[in-house]
Amino acid sequence: MVRDLERTDLTDIRNTHLLDMADASCYTAQLAGSLGELGIYERFIKKSKIWLEAFDKSSGMLRHGDDVPYYEGTYWNYSFRLSPYIEDRIALCGEKKFGELLDRFFGFSRTKIKQYRKPTPDFILGKYADSHPSFEGLNNEPDMETPFNYAFINRHSRVSEIVRSAMYSCYDDTAAGLPGNDDSGALCSWYVFNAVGLFPMAGSDIFFIGSPVMDKATLHLKKDFTVLTHNNSKENIYVEKALLNGNKLDRLYIFHSEIAAGGTLELFMTADSQKSIKTVNGVL
Repeated sequence: MVRDLERTDLTDIRNTHLLDMADASCYTAQLAGSLGELGIYERFIKKSKIWLEAFDKSSGMLRHGDDVPYYEGTYWNYSFRLSPYIEDRIALCGEKKFGELLDRFFGFSRTKIKQYRKPTPDFILGKYADSHPSFEGLNNEPDMETPFNYAFINRHSRVSEIVRSAMYSCYDDTAAGLPGNDDSGALCSWYVFNAVGLFPMAGSDIFFIGSPVMDKATLHLKKDFTVLTHNNSKENIYVEKALLNGNKLDRLYIFHSEIAAGGTLELFMTADSQKSIKTVNGVL
């Protein structure tokens, strides 16, 4: 893998594949650093910074146009992918504008659409023209982690609204109970993780806190880890307080090592979005 990345000229790759290679370079550098391979670390950290070439720095979005094609989505779907440089990516346009772009993508700042069937969030009503971009409702992998971008700008209430709404409106126990191609279990795993109240950030040891629908779930690992939810209901979708093994949690995520060590994560729910949990020491 290291040799393949070394031979790849990332300047000849455009956007989605460029971001894939930049991510791979960053994670390779982190692994090399942990093994004391400082030469490899320095080379690959430098190589990973090529991700900036994929973005239009004036808009804070990925470059786009007829000469910049995208695979399985548009530049909107890929502009919010989580990555090891997510905080630098947000800094391209600033937290305020980043939040506005996310709200536009998810439809929160769009005129509501009259519905005649089971109430469905506007952001799950399908694709729109470029002037009205839309979350695809988990129809494809590029969107699966997107709701958790809000955690990086300390707006956990939005995370709760989106994941809870998606679980309610996109999944059921019928033959058409998935929002798209399960693709080796991708959509099922999205539901299971979010039903429990934890969602992994790919390539990292972070599990974001979400909005669980289960009152209690125990992960039977080498040591059991339990997520216990208090005051849970269809209305109480926001996490007001989190305790990890009895201690107040001042972040919007937990580490894999904390799950593997066993214990209990307690989540106290509320219907008041203004009381939604905030982070004290930053997200990462």
